[in-house]
Amino acid sequence: MTTYRIITFIAACVCLVFIFYYPWTVFFLIPLWVAFALLLWKMAMAPISEPERAVIFRVEVFHHISKSGYVFLIPGIDRVAGTISLKEEQHDVKVTQFYPSDSSEKLTCNIELAWRIRPDVEGRVIGKVREMVLMEDEQRKKLVEQVVISIVRQLGLGYTSAELKDNRMRETFCTSARQAANEILESYGVTVERLFWRGTGPIGDVQDAQVRGMVESEEVKAMVKAIETIRERLGPGTSAEDLYAMYEFIKMMKSGGYNPFNRGGAGRPQ
Repeated sequence: MTTYRIITFIAACVCLVFIFYYPWTVFFLIPLWVAFALLLWKMAMAPISEPERAVIFRVEVFHHISKSGYVFLIPGIDRVAGTISLKEEQHDVKVTQFYPSDSSEKLTCNIELAWRIRPDVEGRVIGKVREMVLMEDEQRKKLVEQVVISIVRQLGLGYTSAELKDNRMRETFCTSARQAANEILESYGVTVERLFWRGTGPIGDVQDAQVRGMVESEEVKAMVKAIETIRERLGPGTSAEDLYAMYEFIKMMKSGGYNPFNRGGAGRPQ
């Protein structure tokens, strides 16, 4: 916006000089100046709504972070490469391999997380703030999550399972985790607003249930494939009962079971 005002001021001064020395030019210089100002506004102004901030590239190199409102761009040199949002982001974080100090069992800790980019991230930013600004939204989310997960795992080693069941101790735990995370994320221009404890649970049960579900799914797929093969060999007129009986017989034979059709007695239980 300041650049636009400077250019407009220079153009106005030039017009005034011409009008002072050549008064007859007033009839076409003033309309020309107004048209130039409107054209410059149209070409060089980019509207950015709150709470967005524009990432400005100059000659295809990162230059600065603008404020919200109308952003002045030098035509042909500047462009809006993207925007960052200062609104609060909320999502749940699952911390696996969480160990309280009195337990060697792997737990999973559920944390509700709220974070945002600091409002003072604007202008010529450098270092890790610049790195954060150039990240994709999903990368920024992963950055915050990884920092919080690391802090929660480390702090968990200093609390017992009984302490983590007490609401006041959970509040203390979340406050300590938020402060520690902000000490790291401050250099990135990000701040954690809230951490809320959602509880823990044994990770072994979850994994066992997932494995059982996968095994059962594979067994069903194998049974369907075997029955389809049997139907192709015996013909489409085979009943469902015969197909299932033949499938059970084949499964029994593969597992080394007794073959009732073997007249020589091989495989007969003693």
